[in-house]
Amino acid sequence: MEPSSKTSSQKAEILERFHQSDNLTEEDARLIEDLVDWAIDEKQNTPDPLWTIEDVFTRLDVGKRTVEKIIDAGEITPIWVRGQRRFEPEAIEAYLRRNVGKK
Repeated sequence: MEPSSKTSSQKAEILERFHQSDNLTEEDARLIEDLVDWAIDEKQNTPDPLWTIEDVFTRLDVGKRTVEKIIDAGEITPIWVRGQRRFEPEAIEAYLRRNVGKK
C-alpha cells in the first residue's frame, strides 16, 4: 500500500527533527527511520473499526429509520456481532458513491 502524502510528510518531519539533534548517531537515525516505517506500515495495515448504526446515520445525515429502510432494501448489509449490527465503513462510502445525485 502506498503511503499517503500526509503520512509521508509526517515521516519527513519526524526524521528531520531527529536529524537536527546533535546527540544522534547515524545508527540511531537508521533505527528511528526503521521504527517510523514500521509504525506507518502497521497503521496502514490496520482495518478501520466497524461502525455502529449511529455512525451510519450520522455519516449519511439521515435518521435511524431511513437507515433501517436502506438495510431492509438490501442496499447495505450489516455484519452481526453477538446480536449487534455493525457496518464496514467502506460499504457505507460505496453506498454514498452509488447514490450521489439520486433522490
